[in-house]
Amino acid sequence: MIAVDATGVMSFDHKHCDQCLTRTSSGGKITYYHYVLEAKLVTRDGLCLSLATEWIENPVGDYIKQDCERKAFLRLAAKLKKQYPRLPICILADGLYPYEGAFEICEKYGWKYIYVLKDNVLPSVHEELVLTKRKDPAKENHCVKDGNWIDSKYRFQKDIFYHNKYNLHWLQCLEKRTKQMKPGKVSDAKPEEFCFEYVTNIDPTKDNIIELCYGGRLRWKVENEGFNTQKCGDYELEHKYCRNSYEGLQNYYTCLQIAHAINQLLEHSREIKEMLKEHSKETIRNIWQNLVSYMIINTPYKDYLITPHPS
Repeated sequence: MIAVDATGVMSFDHKHCDQCLTRTSSGGKITYYHYVLEAKLVTRDGLCLSLATEWIENPVGDYIKQDCERKAFLRLAAKLKKQYPRLPICILADGLYPYEGAFEICEKYGWKYIYVLKDNVLPSVHEELVLTKRKDPAKENHCVKDGNWIDSKYRFQKDIFYHNKYNLHWLQCLEKRTKQMKPGKVSDAKPEEFCFEYVTNIDPTKDNIIELCYGGRLRWKVENEGFNTQKCGDYELEHKYCRNSYEGLQNYYTCLQIAHAINQLLEHSREIKEMLKEHSKETIRNIWQNLVSYMIINTPYKDYLITPHPS
């Protein structure tokens, strides 16, 4: 499962380079910024590893329209296919991707996909779903997670032909979360209700509908374990380390992805997991600080001294 999404890297109040994207506010202020599209391998246990990167950038010279995420996805998909020609891929993406171009590229490369379906997207598909949404759920599931009772109802509809060319399947998960109270106590809070809908080219059944919807929701990991961690977790993704060089900005971003991948593999190792279980108050951050302190303490003092020039 490969989640595809874009994020902002830097923004300026002046032109940073010729590849800058621009947006103009209602007051006429121009903001210059850099955006990047990522393809990340996501797993159930929290791994979010970068497989390919495509910068969303304006061409040097004259152009009619700015570059955008959809255009960049075509380039990113070609890069993925070239680098991983035999990898069985399922693309997970947000509500920007259910359109003919994204369907075509996945069919061309033999990939599966699960795209978020919004209310204002693919109106002809929504017309086919009016009666299906009124039917009884195809499957129900009940569980307790993170202190909540979770009641889920699943529906699906197969073989919705879009533009008489693409055979789409529709998935829906209606979820109600009720806070779990201790015996004898009653909660006044209203249950939270959520609706998740997707279109896919994977044939849904009663046996795999839960897995398919769960797979679609794994897309959030590219935002949480991916971009949010890199922006707020000491990686400083949005910090302006390279104010004068677009190439330097890209190089730093690549090094950041490598560092994040190394850290994730270390944090998911058996040794670190056992260490966290053994000490209930131990954290990844504290382990990192202790490791840095150990390396500093065990570095010979002479290495800190500045060797005088022979002259």
